[in-house]
Amino acid sequence: MPESAKPSVFVSYSHADEDDCWKKGLKPHLGLLEKAGRITLWDDRKIDPGGKWHEEIQEALDRPSIAVCLITANYLDSDFCVKEEIPHILERYERDGLIFLPLLLRQCTWRAFEWLSETQMLPRDARSVLEDFQGRESVAFAEIGNQILSIVDDPDYEELRDPALKTLLEKLARDKPGLCLITTRERLTDLAENEPHGVVQHGLDQVSREAGRALLRVGGVRGSDAELEAVVGTVGGHALAVNLLATYVADTEGRRIDAAGELPEPDPAHEPHAQPRRVIEGWARRLGPSPELELLHQLGLFDRPASGAELEALRRPPPVQGINRRLQAGGYQQAVARLRVVAKVSRHPLHHLSLGSAHLQRGDRASAELHLRQAVDGLRRAGGQEFIPRALLARAELHLATGDPDRARADLDESLTLCTRIGLRLLEADTWLGFTRLHLATGAVDDARTALGRASAIIEETGYNRRLAELAELEARVAAAEGGKGSP
Repeated sequence: MPESAKPSVFVSYSHADEDDCWKKGLKPHLGLLEKAGRITLWDDRKIDPGGKWHEEIQEALDRPSIAVCLITANYLDSDFCVKEEIPHILERYERDGLIFLPLLLRQCTWRAFEWLSETQMLPRDARSVLEDFQGRESVAFAEIGNQILSIVDDPDYEELRDPALKTLLEKLARDKPGLCLITTRERLTDLAENEPHGVVQHGLDQVSREAGRALLRVGGVRGSDAELEAVVGTVGGHALAVNLLATYVADTEGRRIDAAGELPEPDPAHEPHAQPRRVIEGWARRLGPSPELELLHQLGLFDRPASGAELEALRRPPPVQGINRRLQAGGYQQAVARLRVVAKVSRHPLHHLSLGSAHLQRGDRASAELHLRQAVDGLRRAGGQEFIPRALLARAELHLATGDPDRARADLDESLTLCTRIGLRLLEADTWLGFTRLHLATGAVDDARTALGRASAIIEETGYNRRLAELAELEARVAAAEGGKGSP
């Protein structure tokens, strides 16, 4: 791999910690990755004697994909580290998606620095390398080396790998007005240079109280708006914690938000992930020593979806406390069934919408009706007005297929009301197409022609070209019905 193509790792440290922390500590582990051709390693000792060290460091900070900061009291007391290097690193983190890995070498008052308290410190659980791993420091240094290796080996690392998709998005970002919404697990650094031209990237690790309330409602949690929003506040609006909480509460009798009061208090040592951890700990207490908890522990051993063969291997002797002792005694299928029930209780209504539509296409009308009813009811509870018309349109199609035009009309009427109220023009066109099918099914040909005309006007106005084939098919059906209507 050419040097320019290798991920660059910038290491920031205090010279007071150079010998025991850098040269004898982390550097040998990262040096192995460099010798293996996986990364390019940079620290300020690579500046030539007499070189313009300030300019060279600033240039070096513009290049790396990963920044590792060796945190000690010396580091945080260094004006150059904290006032020169860190602001540049954080700017790159926000602007370009630079991966920022702080490594706590010695205990100090690092939580006083907001930029550190909001970041996952390594090693985990607020431990320090030279004190909590005394005599085993290489374990902690190897952990960060392996973490960097896993980052650069990730097939989705840093950029879009599909060249066609990358070209399309870059062209949209530069030249095309309109809206393209993308959801990803990682920041798209490919589009960072287009941010001044209209690309906006938002992290969704935290949600507002109102959005958190909607997530809880979607999960089937019961309580007043004020109660739900108050609980969202107690978990700091942490999106993962709110989702886990919805599952936790939905598994209780009555699904009341009061059940959140059973959770243990958050441990500040686990910041910034203390809130999701407390919900997970609540689940562990609820499940107790059980096959279900052992199965969850097994899944936690993997950084990817585990195969059935891998889980089967973990159930084999010898027995290991907390991993397979109870599963070896039996109850594996019951544990799987129990966990599936837990997951199903909090299934998202949009998931029900997808399942309902799929069952309808396969002709399984009973299953389609069950899932579409849950989709409509769940979205109404969550207040997701922009999604409700989709569920209503799918259910109207089901009612037409089962010969119930009155219920189809009721769903279409509600969909039209919502679409016109909040300006969902494309879904409004879909609703008028639905009315066209309804009127054709009931023999109201003139009404079918009117509905089709309204759909056609919106499709032309909005450029909703994906509906042109459907529009042409319905035009032919309406014309045929009009010809039949005029026959003696």
